[in-house]
Amino acid sequence: MKPSWAILALVLALAGCGAAEPDRFSLVTPGAHTGEGIPAATASPNPTPTAEVMKPVTRAERMVIKGWSESLRHGEVEAAARFFSLPSQVSNDSANWVALTTAAEAEAFNQGLPCGAKLIRTRRSVDDFVVGVFRLTERKGQGGGCGTGVGGTVAVAFLIRDEHIRQWVRNDAAATAPAETATPTPEPTTSAPPQSG
Repeated sequence: MKPSWAILALVLALAGCGAAEPDRFSLVTPGAHTGEGIPAATASPNPTPTAEVMKPVTRAERMVIKGWSESLRHGEVEAAARFFSLPSQVSNDSANWVALTTAAEAEAFNQGLPCGAKLIRTRRSVDDFVVGVFRLTERKGQGGGCGTGVGGTVAVAFLIRDEHIRQWVRNDAAATAPAETATPTPEPTTSAPPQSG
């Protein structure tokens, strides 16, 4: 009589002969269908930025700013006024906003600026404003109205929409600032522009 271990080995061998060999093309990575072993996502697909990203000043924005300043410098007040949207808001080194709601008001505002201005540079600031830094010049037709201001620098923050100036804020502190400078971010219902820091 054969030992019991030999019978057991024979049974296992016969059972193995009838088993189908696994198809080598059906192999899968363990957990690929179940998600087992895959760590949970830790980052949101739309992360909230921790700081505002400053986009470059566009060619269109620069052309509006330059066009406005060139028109004013050449004494073309009506042309300068047409760069402003209606309504728009302006603050010429003041604590209050002035609303320009008609073409006549826009012209009066531009006529009241005694100097011409030559654009030196632009840079993006917060809340989509563009800061333009200008060298002051005499304005054609003003007959020396700029006076001692000639040669000085001023900065104006512009909010430009649809190729027109929506908000215009003088901010002389930004004229010499080496880095990005905060600019006012007024709402139409705001009674006074916030001051830059």
